[in-house]
Amino acid sequence: MLSDDAVIIIPARYASVRFPAKALAMIEGKSLIERVWSTASRVKGVQGVWIATDHDKIAHHCHRFTPNVIMTDPGCANGTERVYQALGKLGQSYGICINFQGDAPLTPPWVIEALLARFAADKDCQMVTPATLLSSEETAQVVASGKGAAGTVFVTIDAQGKALYFSRSVIPNPFRLPAREMHFYRHIGIYAYRRPALQKWVALPESQLERSEGLEQLRVLEAGMSMHVVPVDYRGRPEWAVDVPGDVEVVSGHLQRFGEP
Repeated sequence: MLSDDAVIIIPARYASVRFPAKALAMIEGKSLIERVWSTASRVKGVQGVWIATDHDKIAHHCHRFTPNVIMTDPGCANGTERVYQALGKLGQSYGICINFQGDAPLTPPWVIEALLARFAADKDCQMVTPATLLSSEETAQVVASGKGAAGTVFVTIDAQGKALYFSRSVIPNPFRLPAREMHFYRHIGIYAYRRPALQKWVALPESQLERSEGLEQLRVLEAGMSMHVVPVDYRGRPEWAVDVPGDVEVVSGHLQRFGEP
């Protein structure tokens, strides 16, 4: 019998293609993975925070600040598979799992709390992910250039708050409406799932849209599953993920200016 208890699992892969061992990169006196863990530990409404890794170096480092480390298979294809494997190893009846990417040290705790709030408000909701509404300045840039910032993933949302589509291209296409009437949402790569939905996700084969866009969340949409999208407000704080070595300096500058999330 699954409960409504929630757990956060942070996937931390060692052999990242663009930035190997980035989980151990030091940012303002703390490693990237410790910064993400610190944020997760401040989220209200969860019963535990665990780090799922595939490498002894990351595990040894993480044991300096938490005992909650789970070793997973290096062959996991993505963070979703790693989180699912770790959830199975926990041996608990957690009914809700949050996949909090290990490269997002600037994410405020209230972003994850918003996902838990959606589950509490809608018992039929099986999967949920956050997005931010682009500012008027960002919208103007998108309309003028026809593209977002490098690495930006856009999402369109239906009237019930469910994802229609995710894309690395600008969606909706700013073809006929003036900029002031457009609404562009930037997807934030955090996912919360009820356990049966996560189980169904990892059992699905890779889809054509997923291969085309390089976005694993399209697998569930193409299979006819629903993913709710919660618009969140960073309250003036910056959004940034560490994907390449140069991002360390960017995140460091944001921390110096805005402080801890």
